[in-house]
Amino acid sequence: MLRRWIALLALLCMFCAPALAQHTTPAEGPAATAVSAQLLASPMRGAQALMNYWPGVRVQVTRVVSPEYVQVNVGAQPGSLMGYMRADALYYGEAGVRMIQPYQLRYQPAPGERMYTYCDAMAQTVAPPEYTYFNVIGETDGWLHLMEDGPDVFYAFAPIGDWTGDQEIEYFAPFVRSAPLETEITTDEAIAYAKERILADGIRRDETGELITREMLDQLVPVVRVLWYFDQGGHCEYAVEFWYAQGMEGYPYLCTGMTLSVEGGEITDASYGNG
Repeated sequence: MLRRWIALLALLCMFCAPALAQHTTPAEGPAATAVSAQLLASPMRGAQALMNYWPGVRVQVTRVVSPEYVQVNVGAQPGSLMGYMRADALYYGEAGVRMIQPYQLRYQPAPGERMYTYCDAMAQTVAPPEYTYFNVIGETDGWLHLMEDGPDVFYAFAPIGDWTGDQEIEYFAPFVRSAPLETEITTDEAIAYAKERILADGIRRDETGELITREMLDQLVPVVRVLWYFDQGGHCEYAVEFWYAQGMEGYPYLCTGMTLSVEGGEITDASYGNG
């Protein structure tokens, strides 16, 4: 099943190739895979492929090796993977990340399913979050690279043989997770604005109906997700959330939050969504 989608994805990328022909100059920092890209064990033609990644996977360029190759890290602890990619397989910087609409394959682990810190059965196992789907961002012989794109991004690896959860195929995601551009408001400014709006609007905690106070907000953990949506020519939203560090069962849980529509240095709209 998975390899059938990989073949379809390769075909889609062939049709998209003319639009992806131009790239900015390779540079250290954030980047996104512009086409299906191989993570290589060494920066040379014919090197061993460690993982195959879909278009739109976010990477961090740690070193420009040559005009042809860059060293990159994909993911974060506990499930990161470092290697090399062709420089022309990437778009660079946050503006470049927003140019590539990610291909997405979503996957829900079965209860008790094992995940690992590396694509090796002898690697340390990790406990995934129990309440969400994962995005499959890459695949190699026998292994998947998974990402949980919640408030705190979580990466891990899973054997394809353990693929027992429900699956949901999505061709391309509606948004990409980004970071503020230099011309946009900062995450600290977004948090400060959200706090003042929540207090001014008299928002109450969903679970108790208690009025949220400044003291309460200052004790919560703020999380900001900067999301670039591709519809209607593209627009940016900041999802600002305030979390309890630890709930009744030991897991973080959400107290309140709001979504800000941002154009450059201005907040053009704010809403509380469904919550």
